[in-house]
Amino acid sequence: MSNPQYFFHFPDIDYTTQINKAGVERKIKIKDYFHLMELRDDVAQEATNFYTYSIKNGERPEVIASNEYGDERHYWIILQINSIVDYYNQWPLSQHEFDTYMSSKYPTDKELNAVHHWETVEVRGSSGEVLLQEGIDVDEQYVFTYQPDPDEFVYLTSRPVQVTNYDYEQKLNEEKSEIILLDSKFLYSFENQVIKYTDAIKKEGLDSSLSVAELYR
Repeated sequence: MSNPQYFFHFPDIDYTTQINKAGVERKIKIKDYFHLMELRDDVAQEATNFYTYSIKNGERPEVIASNEYGDERHYWIILQINSIVDYYNQWPLSQHEFDTYMSSKYPTDKELNAVHHWETVEVRGSSGEVLLQEGIDVDEQYVFTYQPDPDEFVYLTSRPVQVTNYDYEQKLNEEKSEIILLDSKFLYSFENQVIKYTDAIKKEGLDSSLSVAELYR
């Protein structure tokens, strides 16, 4: 990835990388990325301003930026909007990367298919109402007893299902594939707000959240 202009506007700070036995610090100049902006939840939930996007196998942020915004240099906006500060751990692995990772972490089939945990399956009543949500971590011996129809004296039980190490890791990786993207008509407003934000940091400091008003200013 190319170095985005986003970081150009941030002030430089002295960052300690090492302290010797005499207590002398070794410092380097870095950009103050500790003040990365975060969108407030109420802003992110504005459906007309954002849209969901499913990352394709092996797709990188700059490719998405090029396809969606017409400029790969806007990849930093994608990362920023989704609060991704650690690309290698927060961005989904490609299938090849995932297989390599799994082979390294679980070298044998026994380890790969071992039970990671047990979780509930969804249970609904006769009217379609959810009586038990799926995906709740429970003990292997957990039993959910319910009456599907309150007018009948019939009780049923539901037992949890096992989730293997492979299932667990795959689900985590798939969840990373669901991101949100900022509508392209707000791109330049967002970039301008970054400049205002970093100028404020240099002068007096600023809370790291964008208000709705700031986003459209």
